[in-house]
Amino acid sequence: MNRSRLMPNLRLGAALSALFASGVVYAADTAPPAGAQANSVDTTAETEAIIVTGSRVVRSTFSAPTPITVMNSEDIAKLGLTNAADIVAELPQNARFVGASNSQSFNTGAELGNLRGLNPFFGTRTLTLVDTRRFVPTTDTGAVDLNIIPSMLISRIETVTGGASAAYGSDAVAGVINIILDTKLDGFKAQLDSGLTFRGDGGDIHGSAAYGTKLGDRGHIIFGGEYEDAKSIGRCSEVRAWCRDAAAVFTNPNYAATPAGALFPGSPAIPANGQPHYVIGSNARISNTSGTGVFPFAGPFGTPVQFNNAGTSIIDYAPGLYAGAFPIGPLMQGGGTSSGADAPSEADENPYRNFPIRPRVRRISLLAHMDYDVSDGIQAYLEGSFAQRKAVQQSTAIPVSFAMIAPDNAFLTPEASAALFPAGLASAPQPFNRDFQNLPASDTSAIASTWRAVAGLKGDFSSTWGWDVYYTYGHTVQHQVVTNTPVTTYLAQALDAVSDGAGNIVCRDLAARTNGCVPLNLFGAGNADPAALAYTYRTLYQDLRYTQQVLSGNIHGDLSAGWGAGAISFAGGIEYRRETSDVTHRQEDQSYYRQFQQYFGEDYHAHQDVLEGYAEVSVPILRDQPFFKSLSVDGAIRQTRNKATNEVAGTSHTVDFTTWKVSGSWDVNDWLRLRANRSRDVRSPSFYELYAVSVQGANPGNFFASAANPINGGAVDAFDAYYGGADPNTIQPEKADTWTVGAVLTGHGALEGLQASVDWYQIDLKGALTTPGGLPIAIISACYFNNTYCDQLAGTGPIHNGAGSLIGYTDITRVDIPYQNLSKFLTRGIDVELGYNLRLNRDGALNFRLLGTYLYDRLIDTGSGAGPVNYAGVTGAVAPIGSLYSPSPKFQGSAMVSYLQGKFTGTVQVQYIGSAKLAILDTTGLPLVAPGDAGYDPTLPNSISSNHVNAAAYVNLSASYDVTDGFSVFGVVNNVLDKKPPFAGVTPAQQTGGYPTNPVYFDTYGASWKVGVRVRF
Repeated sequence: MNRSRLMPNLRLGAALSALFASGVVYAADTAPPAGAQANSVDTTAETEAIIVTGSRVVRSTFSAPTPITVMNSEDIAKLGLTNAADIVAELPQNARFVGASNSQSFNTGAELGNLRGLNPFFGTRTLTLVDTRRFVPTTDTGAVDLNIIPSMLISRIETVTGGASAAYGSDAVAGVINIILDTKLDGFKAQLDSGLTFRGDGGDIHGSAAYGTKLGDRGHIIFGGEYEDAKSIGRCSEVRAWCRDAAAVFTNPNYAATPAGALFPGSPAIPANGQPHYVIGSNARISNTSGTGVFPFAGPFGTPVQFNNAGTSIIDYAPGLYAGAFPIGPLMQGGGTSSGADAPSEADENPYRNFPIRPRVRRISLLAHMDYDVSDGIQAYLEGSFAQRKAVQQSTAIPVSFAMIAPDNAFLTPEASAALFPAGLASAPQPFNRDFQNLPASDTSAIASTWRAVAGLKGDFSSTWGWDVYYTYGHTVQHQVVTNTPVTTYLAQALDAVSDGAGNIVCRDLAARTNGCVPLNLFGAGNADPAALAYTYRTLYQDLRYTQQVLSGNIHGDLSAGWGAGAISFAGGIEYRRETSDVTHRQEDQSYYRQFQQYFGEDYHAHQDVLEGYAEVSVPILRDQPFFKSLSVDGAIRQTRNKATNEVAGTSHTVDFTTWKVSGSWDVNDWLRLRANRSRDVRSPSFYELYAVSVQGANPGNFFASAANPINGGAVDAFDAYYGGADPNTIQPEKADTWTVGAVLTGHGALEGLQASVDWYQIDLKGALTTPGGLPIAIISACYFNNTYCDQLAGTGPIHNGAGSLIGYTDITRVDIPYQNLSKFLTRGIDVELGYNLRLNRDGALNFRLLGTYLYDRLIDTGSGAGPVNYAGVTGAVAPIGSLYSPSPKFQGSAMVSYLQGKFTGTVQVQYIGSAKLAILDTTGLPLVAPGDAGYDPTLPNSISSNHVNAAAYVNLSASYDVTDGFSVFGVVNNVLDKKPPFAGVTPAQQTGGYPTNPVYFDTYGASWKVGVRVRF
């Protein structure tokens, strides 16, 4: 549960009802009064005609056929929200996969809209607009950070949770988030607030102010600014007891009986232990590593041993329950230390220690807007904005995994050498693991700055026709730094320490010595030379420069008076857009860049030119007829040409595509409205998906660049692995077919104030961009067993099957894992709302609101031939990078009760996330079975002790009081009962997730408060 979704106030219900009820949008100067029902339709007082998000046709706000969510400035103030991200996160349709409560190594501190949870990891399917115009992306994946506009200048935020590509172009597959500015602000207003968790961490100071005034009789100008400093909340296992318990999924090696001799010649038979293959428990530790160093195979029968504290001798390593044989990574329950005075102290091997609950984020945003009536029919406007985000994510050190230690290592005492290498110098090197203790911490920081300017003209041809033309220029610069990242080559050189014969310990490699190599002693606790660590651990950089230019012209008006039901309205226009992305990593200063243990990928320089034309028409058919109070249909079509150019390779690729939308709205009578929408939507690949490539050099110890080759009996081949990028000759834009069908009930008479609605939706996404398999072994196996993806392999000694088809190479030298149009994605669900407003007296009201969304299908077909899998109702670990398996519960809902009396408003909110499964499949693709499931047997490889995630309900309180007409105070308490999150963080396929819960849906902060003041004059 992210924090902003815990902000309670019934004013939210009034705003959200526009989505579920009639698509009502209030113009900036016609917001409903306090206590009014924001979605009630007053047909006697028509608001001014404006452009409603999801459509380019200018119409009354009461006639929009598309479900739209609206949050106006009053709602934002009543909720105590401090930015657009918090506002959007109130919607149950939005999944905050990249946000403050879900720390990311990429785009640290950013807040990205993610409607329906459909965003890929390195792209977006949610389009973010400002005043119905595109905004320059603030990330290298094409997404826009929502914290770009001062909250005091936001008039309202309109959200369409459905396809809108025909109206706005690429990226609107899941919907549109449109931030509308209060360009008519007159006077000054400001807010100052501060908050803290009940545990005394996570301090947050926020201030925002805005001012607007007329410029003579023809102009108007507004200014706004905002600053927020959200302090970090520390590493998970250090600051929260529920995380310190280290709940996890363990892999039980003895779920089935092991025959005699299976482990090694003469090994005894081992009976099944009666527990399933996957066991959920607490006290998890990362196996085969410690703070003094572990040799995972050096003990008797290939068991692990470790150094003592001093690093002078080898002692036993106590493997915990379920410890695996893999060198490092699998989780075990307990273990890791040995008894005795010379044993290392118990290390904190909690797998969640490396992840902060929230990074520190400081942000500032500034905006100015001026409009001026050049003549009675023409208005000019100028707008400029600046936003900056500074974020720091503090982590622990990156551990050492599978480093090779030679028998003649100079830091080995004779006693240790005899224990590890009984055959003396003739013995082979031993793999060595070391955890993060006494190693330099690796922190991620990011500074992102965005400038944007807009200049435009708009006017009227006549009383029924208008036009506008504008030009925007936007530029984003983002610097991201990861400190203390090990360089694998330098680490190997420093660990290969020998004596030079004169009593000096030096690096064995002569060239490395010339390059400054300092021998590194990681044996025992705290024996590493700081100079050796400085040689081995370096700083990783990524610099992004993203530029967007847009030139657009539009017209709108009435084609004819129609046939008595209203005028036939039209909108059309043409737009040219150029976007440029340059991503660099300072490789000219770091010849070792590709040797980082973890790195951002290769440089790329690219641009795209987009030319689009669109037309939209709204046709009223019937009005004030029996059973047809009104009936209208809308249609839109957009033609796009997108030319993407790789400036490094000097190649270009052009695609043409058409998007369209048809919708209808039928008001049967005063209390029943039916509506339906059908659209074809398209998303072009992001620059990252097209051109970002990560190269892993051939290394037998690097599982990103090595794999067992079934052609040569399973021997491990090392090869160059190329992750990412796309073949421009085959890749195509994603296509989605979207349906929404809904009904709205509006109470009258005795039921005045009652509203209920239900909307069914379906998004069918074809050709979704993803990479085939997460690791090279998936590509190699697919070629060998299924004759697929063989063109992504290269090597010597090609081998064919009996049918003459290639099935692999005796020696694999290269594996490509590019983005391809492989997957299919079908999501279906129902959005519902029930609301009732009860007037108590002249100044008092009691409001009830229940809203929610139910997801019953999330069908994903990866294109592997295994067929679709339904991932609806899963709240386990967030999906691995680049995949589609973003977890989503089946039901999310919010019930709110608000009491308004005079100057006081108080709200109680209960937010609910339904129970779900931890995961669907095991590591081999079999469906998980737990006790109580049909066919469950603990000896099955897909058995698990429990596949259930508990539901969560959070109680929140908020209140505000108007001390005077221009001064008010407010307070918010979130998660009043301090409910801890359920276990939902790791799965059998992803055992080392960042948290033992899912921070996208569940509250990781605990109880917290916020208080503030507002002024206006």
